[in-house]
Amino acid sequence: MLSIVHLIRRHHHLILTLVLRDIKSRYVGSAMGFFWAVINPLIMLAVFTFVFSTIFKQRVGAGGEENFFLFMFCGLWPWFAFSEGVNRSSGVIIENAHMIKKVVFPSEILVIATVLSSFVQQVIGFILFFALLLVMGQLRNPLYLLLLPPVFALQLAFAVGIGLVLSSVTVFVRDVAQITSAFLLVWLYMTPIFYPANLVPPAFHTLLTVNPMHHLLNIYRALILGGRLPDPVGLLYVMVITGGVLWLGSRVFGHLKTTFADLL
Repeated sequence: MLSIVHLIRRHHHLILTLVLRDIKSRYVGSAMGFFWAVINPLIMLAVFTFVFSTIFKQRVGAGGEENFFLFMFCGLWPWFAFSEGVNRSSGVIIENAHMIKKVVFPSEILVIATVLSSFVQQVIGFILFFALLLVMGQLRNPLYLLLLPPVFALQLAFAVGIGLVLSSVTVFVRDVAQITSAFLLVWLYMTPIFYPANLVPPAFHTLLTVNPMHHLLNIYRALILGGRLPDPVGLLYVMVITGGVLWLGSRVFGHLKTTFADLL
């Protein structure tokens, strides 16, 4: 984990350049440019809100559709950034094979830059979300928003750790990218984003307990919607899992990257 932090500090200029390049390449030639990074998730969010709150009549607590919208927005936006970062990082080594073959640099940077690029969308989305909460008078304790940066860092580290594993293994097994997409879809619906956790049958509570994204989204909702400190047990669990995943990702990537140039 410390090696990743050192890597980011040492090559932060290169990482920033790669992030900007990735963002520009995804929206180059588009009339609305980077705004599509916000518009597309907003459209999806509106559809989900309509389906779950109007058709399925889903509610959260004693409130109505408005509360459900806030509940889902607070969970869905971090998931967008996490899933996109993990999904895109799984194939980032293969996509940048020309760089790895011709330029000597720590290839872990490609995964970090990809995850950061996806995270920019979440930051913009949350800024809009905070403005909405302020207008609606739902921003209970703005001081707790100051605690969000460490949570952002946890989410980034978790995604980077997974991305390091997937991107390195994909060089050897190209089907990993497709498997990742399918698994993320299952993971999405197994995480209480469109429904509160109390609706999950007792037989499946173990799945919630071991799901780090469930605990991470609870942290976001506690700080932003609840105006309170998150559950310390859930926070500790996310920290331990993130540290373990990041350590595993660093070890796997470090072991396999010496053969990348021969296989790409």
